[in-house]
Amino acid sequence: HHHHFFHNKELNHFYVAIGLMALAESLISLFVPIYLYQVGYPLYAILGFYFLVSLLFVLLAYPGARLVSFLGIKHALLWSTPFLILFYMGLRYLEIYPLLFYLLPLLLAGRMILYNYSYHLKYLLHSESKYRGRELSFIAAFSVVLQLLAPIAGGILAFHSFSLLYPVGAVILLLGMIPLFLTKEKYAGINFSSVG
Repeated sequence: HHHHFFHNKELNHFYVAIGLMALAESLISLFVPIYLYQVGYPLYAILGFYFLVSLLFVLLAYPGARLVSFLGIKHALLWSTPFLILFYMGLRYLEIYPLLFYLLPLLLAGRMILYNYSYHLKYLLHSESKYRGRELSFIAAFSVVLQLLAPIAGGILAFHSFSLLYPVGAVILLLGMIPLFLTKEKYAGINFSSVG
């Protein structure tokens, strides 16, 4: 009964896309706190940086859900990618423009909103309730394997040039979008009048 993992074309594309995006994000995200510390930010400021990301995520959750509904699931996933690429690019200019320290959390929160909502809606629309636990385990295991490999690859890239991490991560992120658009987009209609 293992063939059910691969007979759903929509989920197959989703597995590949999520795996590639997890790999790309893990290449760089592990090194962000280290980088912030290296450029002179104390530990409390780095914790404040991530607290601001979480706060913005909560504050923008409702308009974010409306935006995902309007864009469609796949297009929202696609639009989450430039947010992350701009976030990583902004990190490179943080020493020159310290104000970015307060603006970059907005980009990361935007990425999280578009990505997380789309991820969960996509999965709910195309998964089979009978196999949902197994499918979630498969996605999690697949992502974890790639996330374990990413720090090794990221460390090798960072050893040669820290700035090389950004373009390599960006290319992998964009490659992760391709499988999603091999099938037709579906829009998730949400009745916002019944919400709050």
